[in-house]
Amino acid sequence: MKRLFLSICFLLFANYLLAQQIDYTYTESGGEAKVTGLANDNVTHLVIHDVVPGTTTPITEIADWAFITESIDTVTIGRNVEKIGNSAFNWCENLEIVTFLG
Repeated sequence: MKRLFLSICFLLFANYLLAQQIDYTYTESGGEAKVTGLANDNVTHLVIHDVVPGTTTPITEIADWAFITESIDTVTIGRNVEKIGNSAFNWCENLEIVTFLG
């Protein structure tokens, strides 16, 4: 029984870690975050969260030239993003769908 309980706890923790995985890099300044690029070049569906996962830090900006990849085909942008930098998605030739959460 103890082994089953530990196995369930491990699976829940692993699921939590996977849910916190983000596909972008970011910097924080003044209590806000700016998305600066991709953490993984194989991302096809990019989700920019409302806040940095695991924190309360709002993501308010996407940097200039943040995404220079052809792999992205859909993007979901969180409701706290107020600024999208120049040419942020310039090389995303496969990008077809952009959704703004509001």
